[in-house]
Amino acid sequence: MTGRLFLPFLLASSLLGTAPVALAAPNSAREGRAVPLQYRVARALYPRERWKREVKAASDRMTDRIAERGHGHFELSPEFRDRLRKEYEAMVPYEELVAYQAGILSSTYSREELRKLLAFCESPTGQKSIRFLNELVRDADNQLQIGLLQQLPGALQRLRPLVRQLEPPEEQQPPTASATSEGEWQ
Repeated sequence: MTGRLFLPFLLASSLLGTAPVALAAPNSAREGRAVPLQYRVARALYPRERWKREVKAASDRMTDRIAERGHGHFELSPEFRDRLRKEYEAMVPYEELVAYQAGILSSTYSREELRKLLAFCESPTGQKSIRFLNELVRDADNQLQIGLLQQLPGALQRLRPLVRQLEPPEEQQPPTASATSEGEWQ
């Protein structure tokens, strides 16, 4: 990873992917040992409460889409929304996401840089910055998607001269049966 990566963007967008199982979070906190620094930074940058809000929002959107498309064809049971949220939580567990982010942090920052980053994240200015940057990245992502959707038809039209229509392959005609002068079929 390079230092040019926009860390809040990376952390926010990583929720869309899946974290490798091999990076399971350590049990240090449960065993009374100190939590590794990169995990503390990852949790400060992406707190469990935020993960819960985003998972709930994503599963709520999907529930609404399913209900809308099924209108007149099927009905969702009252517990569907909550069960789908739990499925989403199981698909992208918070601790696996933290482990994934901790791996990126430890390969990008030195131990001293991680200490400074954690101190910043825990400060009032750091907490305000994290919230602001996450909103900024989300807004930028939305603007990107809107811009692409609006401009894509024109771009595809401009690229049309670069697309060549292929001739359909000649269909193989089955041999036709014909009678010989002796009345035999060929």
